Amino acid sequence: MDTNTEKNQADSLEFTWKCIAKNLYEKTNEAVFKLCFDNMKFIYLDDKKAVFSVPIPTSKTLIEARYFEQLKISVTDVLSFCPDEIEITVEGESAKQSSSDTMSESQAPQTAVKVETKTINYPFPDYTFENFVEGNSNEFARAAAINVADRGYNDKTRIETLINPFIIWGKSGLGKTHLMYAIANKAIEKNPDLKIQYVKAQDFSNQIVEALTSTKNIKQEILGKYRDVDMFLIDDIQFIEGKEATQTEFFHIFENLYERNKQIIITSDRPPKELTELADRLKTRFDAALTADIKAPDYELRVAILKTKAKQYNIELPDDVIEFLAQNIKENIRQLEGVVKKLSLTSIVTGQPISMEMVLQFTSDYLTESEPVSDTAERIVSVTSRIFKVDEKEILGPSRIKNIKDARNAAMYVMRKITSLSLSDIGKIFDNRDSSTVHSNVDAIAELITTDRVMDAKINEIIKEVERGQ
Repeated sequence: MDTNTEKNQADSLEFTWKCIAKNLYEKTNEAVFKLCFDNMKFIYLDDKKAVFSVPIPTSKTLIEARYFEQLKISVTDVLSFCPDEIEITVEGESAKQSSSDTMSESQAPQTAVKVETKTINYPFPDYTFENFVEGNSNEFARAAAINVADRGYNDKTRIETLINPFIIWGKSGLGKTHLMYAIANKAIEKNPDLKIQYVKAQDFSNQIVEALTSTKNIKQEILGKYRDVDMFLIDDIQFIEGKEATQTEFFHIFENLYERNKQIIITSDRPPKELTELADRLKTRFDAALTADIKAPDYELRVAILKTKAKQYNIELPDDVIEFLAQNIKENIRQLEGVVKKLSLTSIVTGQPISMEMVLQFTSDYLTESEPVSDTAERIVSVTSRIFKVDEKEILGPSRIKNIKDARNAAMYVMRKITSLSLSDIGKIFDNRDSSTVHSNVDAIAELITTDRVMDAKINEIIKEVERGQ
């Protein structure tokens, strides 16, 4: 293998590890991530085996004993397949390095993913204006976002010209959240002491419900973290529609921040005037916002995105492949990134250069107006996990505990209702259950929602969130 090929594969594995690391961080917590995965590296991949390395034996032991299944799930989420064998090795074991304290700064792995800083709470520091590809469909939104990020947050003379609140709207997968993160990244770069808080609207609503139903006095603790900030980012605001208690608390937070000239940034899948189930007082506040929409990318922008993502993954996309993909994936930037990632990993596993033959053989599920059904199924499990407050791996596993079983059956029901998956296909997702079991579980939910209003509401919430795209 020549030097350039080796470098390309190493760069691609490094980028893939960053994606896996983010997935792990979201599925575990900061303490677990830093303890087990912060200094892990991805060093080898083919269709049979994936190999990771850690700096000390303790990390290897802990991961294999307690977090191996979580690593396996995150690998599958990112790669869209799971190698037959996942191996964890220890760096420098022959040198008998038994503690990370013995590692010099130059020896420390260079692919560690830094997830958060002291003054910021949002998940993706890698999303910037520099890697946001601009075109006719998003240039106004990007320009407005840069203006917001460039605000003189400590300059009181600029308050009158402040763009606040700032609302970005558009369909799923077009870059709304990327721009939101880019604002935060640039603002914190200019103002390192800035306090920033990010939350998904669905998670915010769940926190409010928890605060209102808890026997402990945690309401002020939950709400306080959103009030004591310089910048408040709330993603997918449409998910608080029809939720009166959530809207009430959000209004108070909004008013508190607005009156103190703190920046508020909101994303939505629709323009504010179409959020018909919002309280009038919120609609009035949103009417005063600067609103920027992002439309589906045109052909030229799709080509630019494919070239940018290819460079990011350090792969070569032939011109005919770029032209074909740009002509056939029209509505969703996320799908463009997904197909490039799939091609990159396929090239690594097979050892073959990317070609039209590879595109047609391995990425046909992306060449539709909708996302691949496997991605929809993954999102159904993820959304069900949040709504039922049950871990994803428990939903997919064998547990017979009632709340886990209810969540699993609900996910099966939604998959059967809104995807083309067969009973057998659904069974394979859920620990290889047979089709008769899936059929029985789906029927049980169908009967239950006719009498159980809580279950009916949860099912509708899952469908609503999945179809809008999270």
